[in-house]
Amino acid sequence: MREIVHVQAGQCGNQIGSKFWEVISDEHGIDPNGYYKGVSDLQAERLNVYYNEAAEGKFVPRAVLVDLEPGTMDSVRSGPYGQLFRPDNFVFGQSGAGNNWAKGHYTEGAELVDAVLDVIRKEAEGCDCLQGFQMTHSLGGGTGSGMGTLLLSKIREEYPDRIMNTFSVVPSPKVSEVVLEPYNATLSVHQLVENTDMSYCIDNEALYNICFRTLRLSSPSYGDLNHLIS
Repeated sequence: MREIVHVQAGQCGNQIGSKFWEVISDEHGIDPNGYYKGVSDLQAERLNVYYNEAAEGKFVPRAVLVDLEPGTMDSVRSGPYGQLFRPDNFVFGQSGAGNNWAKGHYTEGAELVDAVLDVIRKEAEGCDCLQGFQMTHSLGGGTGSGMGTLLLSKIREEYPDRIMNTFSVVPSPKVSEVVLEPYNATLSVHQLVENTDMSYCIDNEALYNICFRTLRLSSPSYGDLNHLIS
């Protein structure tokens, strides 16, 4: 089976990732506790691409959840599918990156990166035939952009022959919360060009337009955007 290891970094990456696991679990007939409740053989097919089968027939996502502050992890754990993930795969710091790319890439992130790589290595070693990696992150914050790109370069170094895809939320001028977003994104794009096989650039402004025009939502939330992405 061609397995994929999923990495989600930073607040944005983890929120998109959580929604992704909700959607893909629903597609495969996996309930919030990790048990298969599907009604068709098609749902059970290729479950191993994204899930490991644990004891008692429980399916656990092959996901690594990374952030430089604990708050995001708490919200993932308390979400509808929070009990699905392997507890050891939550890797987080305490200080945060303060929306600063250099903190994520060179200081705070660099201190945590070895712990993350240990978890990724463990997941990769458990695969029969690893196809590659996928990452969800944003390019506007500090952790998703700075530490996310650091992880990409380290994974590329260790697994040069495996596919690397990213789903990167690119900052847009109309939907901007942080003045440093353009700098963080500019510094990240070079790393993406060097270390990924394919990057899917996601634009919040375009997602808002889809919500307004196509879905006819009067005031879309980030939850609506995450569902669209997933």
